[in-house]
Amino acid sequence: MNPFSVAVAVAAVAVIVARLTISRGLPRTAWVALVAFVVAVTAPALGPSGYLFSLRQVDAPRYLFPGVLLLFLVFAEFAAGLRLHTRARTWAVAGGILVFVISLAANVGLLVDRAHTYRDKASIVKSKLAGAELAASRSAPFDPPNINEEQAGFLLAFFVTVPQPLPGPALAAYYNVSDRFGTPAYQPDQVSRLSLTLRRITQAEYISALKLNRGP
Repeated sequence: MNPFSVAVAVAAVAVIVARLTISRGLPRTAWVALVAFVVAVTAPALGPSGYLFSLRQVDAPRYLFPGVLLLFLVFAEFAAGLRLHTRARTWAVAGGILVFVISLAANVGLLVDRAHTYRDKASIVKSKLAGAELAASRSAPFDPPNINEEQAGFLLAFFVTVPQPLPGPALAAYYNVSDRFGTPAYQPDQVSRLSLTLRRITQAEYISALKLNRGP
């Protein structure tokens, strides 16, 4: 959270508290919206946590977006029946526009940062898979019998974005997927133009995959 978001949150709470103190004209549906908003905000924090649930982050967008919609509904319900003077209405509209502009700029910045992050992860993935493809071109692809496809697919989804080489089941799952749908791996001529870090990732995966392919 940044200082601006904290200030907006404090202002929103102050507006809600002030409106509750003047409950005249407050519709009953406003209480329903307020309870729904409180449940949406607190429920993720009360869910399972710990190492096994590390992917369930309280501030994940899938939890925040419903809360934002419910907050808008709370504001709409709390504004029902209010009659603002012209100057107060102008300040309210100006404040809303200011929050919208700053929020839009913050979200654009977040999209740019996420784009850079995904591009870096994609480079790691394509570098690793290039090593696996090079190993498969020099030996039979790793295909152990009686493999648990569901577990292998989970391992592939987890390990494909980290720099470490793929474990055996994940490598077998990748070869199965690449046979069916193709591969996004870098071509051999592209590997030579990669950065030193990415070439090392390709080399480590190549050595690891080659040992697994040539194993018993």
